[in-house]
Amino acid sequence: MAGGLKAYMKIGKLAGESMKDARAKEGHHDILSVSLGASCNWDFAQEQQPTRTVGFSGVSVTKYVNGATPILLIACLKEKLTKEVTIVIEDDKGQDFFFIRLKDEVRVTSDSLSFTGSEMVENITFTAKTIEVEHKGKNKKDDIKWHDIQQKGQEI
Repeated sequence: MAGGLKAYMKIGKLAGESMKDARAKEGHHDILSVSLGASCNWDFAQEQQPTRTVGFSGVSVTKYVNGATPILLIACLKEKLTKEVTIVIEDDKGQDFFFIRLKDEVRVTSDSLSFTGSEMVENITFTAKTIEVEHKGKNKKDDIKWHDIQQKGQEI
């Protein structure tokens, strides 16, 4: 499956610019890569997390420069927000199977443009009040609301 994965992103009310007409009509942009991660230091000697904080660096995406680029770059500089950013990963059969949703209040925390060879790309990092991750094929979904973390310390 890995060879045929495709990723798309919908950013609030921005018009879509996907090469796939159906995705563009839904407001999606083609993305080249997506990355996110979390960290939590744990000290088994103390049976607790020494820093008492978890880390989340945001969701970073790389896409080709398009009409949304100036809006996103200035949104970062002016601290603008949007209600939702949705990232959809499509499997090799064209079916949506994995979602990353940033909700409630989404901010652009960094935006950079780069030019290599014949391509110009944009790397954007978003963070949000609520992050939801869903694996549709396995019917598994969970979220975290940073202002109201629940289930802390419970078994997976």
